[in-house]
Amino acid sequence: SPLPHTKSIGTHDPAEAFRVAEYHAYIEFDTRRACQQTGFRRLELPVRRIQTEANHLLILQQLERCMAERALLSVDIEGGVNGISCIGIARSPSDCFVIPFFDRQGNRTFTEDVEATILRALAHVLANPSIPKVLQHSLYDNFVLTYIYRMPIFRVVDDTMVKHMEYFCELPKSLAFQTSI
Repeated sequence: SPLPHTKSIGTHDPAEAFRVAEYHAYIEFDTRRACQQTGFRRLELPVRRIQTEANHLLILQQLERCMAERALLSVDIEGGVNGISCIGIARSPSDCFVIPFFDRQGNRTFTEDVEATILRALAHVLANPSIPKVLQHSLYDNFVLTYIYRMPIFRVVDDTMVKHMEYFCELPKSLAFQTSI
């Protein structure tokens, strides 16, 4: 850093907000973040625990925990109707796990029997109406899971893509932008 022991947040030149309307929102979000960071001297990044191991017993244990706790889950699939590479499930911003169906070389992670067991357990979680769920573009994820696995998602209580478009209709719609704010 050019200024050691100093926190800094990059943003657009405030004068640009007069020329490009969407920059106003970037500057506003960055200024809010800077104000929040003034409450403590050190940069305190969030600590996240993401289980990515392809251990089917751990995955089944995590799914059982979801069924038992019935707490709010955030669910996201990676892939489409031609196949899903993985599904991420988060119980909180810092506690999540990934169900990998393929490894980095494109090989199946589990045997058919093990994958079927995982999918049955996942279907019970996703179809359980007593477990609230948040998704990013839930219509897409729900369609893909229903189309491929006959696995609908019940009780979607929030859709972050729709919420973003409602609150910030004039701003970019990309997931990259959403995560930046």
